[in-house]
Amino acid sequence: MLTDTAIRVVKCTPGKTVKLSDGGGLQLWVRPSGAKLWNLAYRFGAKQKKLSLGQYPAIGLKDAREKREAAKKALASGRDPGQEKQVRKANARLSQGNTFAAISAELIEKKEREGKAPATIAKIKWMLRLATPFLGPRPIAEINAPEVLVALREAETRGKLETGNIDIFKAALAKRGGPEVSKPEFSGGVAIGPLRHIVVAETDEEALAIAEPAALKHLEELNWLRTKHANSEHAERVNFPRAATLEGMRKEGTFIVGCPQTVIDEIRRQTEYLGTNYLLAYMMFGNMTLKQSMASMNLFHSAVMPAVDRM
Repeated sequence: MLTDTAIRVVKCTPGKTVKLSDGGGLQLWVRPSGAKLWNLAYRFGAKQKKLSLGQYPAIGLKDAREKREAAKKALASGRDPGQEKQVRKANARLSQGNTFAAISAELIEKKEREGKAPATIAKIKWMLRLATPFLGPRPIAEINAPEVLVALREAETRGKLETGNIDIFKAALAKRGGPEVSKPEFSGGVAIGPLRHIVVAETDEEALAIAEPAALKHLEELNWLRTKHANSEHAERVNFPRAATLEGMRKEGTFIVGCPQTVIDEIRRQTEYLGTNYLLAYMMFGNMTLKQSMASMNLFHSAVMPAVDRM
């Protein structure tokens, strides 16, 4: 039988794999490279087979022996431990592919094939997108109740913010009434759309690094205006709900920040949910430099606009 000391000190042999036996079919293979691998030799269905148990020292002697005993129990029950391992690996790969985001995409495709109304599909997309930031990469089979509860609470908060923004948007439109001049180039003869602060960069991280200080500076300046014009005719233009952080403003939907695909996805989500046909964007605000703003606008023009045109 092997010992931990013997395993630690054994040396590799150039051009040859050394096999050390621990009994019961358990072997430690020492490769010429120095790698030490646990293997179990066994017979099943009159065939000699080998089961890989892992690499030493990640799998220690005690662990390897426990794996050997588990395999022997499977054999005693008429099961092939090697086949069971392959099934577990296949199920793991399948589980990793069946994420919340992947299943959500399949559901949307199914509804579109079934010919569901655009409004119905837009609503489904909106609801799924509320949960995707929290559950998107998680395998469906592994999602537990506490995770769902957290996602529901966050989705409820974001949903309330978005509903509040929509109500404000609708109220402002009703107050303003119809346009003075018809715009036949827009559906319905009127341009309906929100104002958004947008920062585009090559990656989400780069965009956030630019937008974070710029948003806080913008908010500081906006609060100064609120104080200065609190009792003037301009108060209505600056006294509207606004989150105190970039994360909050992104959740509200008033700030769209990220790489081109992130920005495209968010514009599409808002367009589908709000039913808008127009977007007014602030591409320079707060303490953004001219260089940062121009880079963002150029990337928006080249990578985002083509997708927006097709919406």
